[in-house]
Amino acid sequence: MKFFLSAILFFSCCFITQAQLAPSRQQLVQAEDSLKSLGFKFVNGQIEPERYNANYSFIKTLVSALKIPGSFNFPFDSLKIISIQPSGDGVFRIFSWHVLNDDGSYRYYGTIQMNRPDGKLQMFPLVDYTPSIKAAADTVTTNDKWYGAQYYKVIPVTKNVRTPYYILLGWKGNTAKTTKKVIEVLSFKDGKAYFGMPVFDGDK
Repeated sequence: MKFFLSAILFFSCCFITQAQLAPSRQQLVQAEDSLKSLGFKFVNGQIEPERYNANYSFIKTLVSALKIPGSFNFPFDSLKIISIQPSGDGVFRIFSWHVLNDDGSYRYYGTIQMNRPDGKLQMFPLVDYTPSIKAAADTVTTNDKWYGAQYYKVIPVTKNVRTPYYILLGWKGNTAKTTKKVIEVLSFKDGKAYFGMPVFDGDK
């Protein structure tokens, strides 16, 4: 009898948990559909104001989606218009994308979503500071003064180092005729995200 009651309680709890998760997943699916539509507009808009208006709506929709419980584990895998790269160790994932300017240059956008145990949203918005960074290879910046890139791979370096860090490989369109590849180092300290670290000189 005791086993029977325990089984009932177990399955009841499972049912309640699934019922609680279902609305969140439905919200995330709906948000993903909206993001796909807005992403199409900021890529294919005929004029610059049209692209940027769609992008600003995209940002607001993305932030709202990431506030939904369980969002970190939602893959957004049909959202092909942007890059979403996991850290490889479950600590964070990084969203990045670009908007084309009429002069052939690009502006970059992104955010780092942290994987918090309590499920609450913690993120570091990435603010493109490209025009003000004159010596990118020698500069350490925070997320609010970001060099700007669209990342396609994250390599975690977390063993045998004093400070765990992540190597980011990215694409950076330069002009209408030229592009750049970017290698950056991301680390976290005192509640902040930092880009840049002298690891390639052997200082870890």
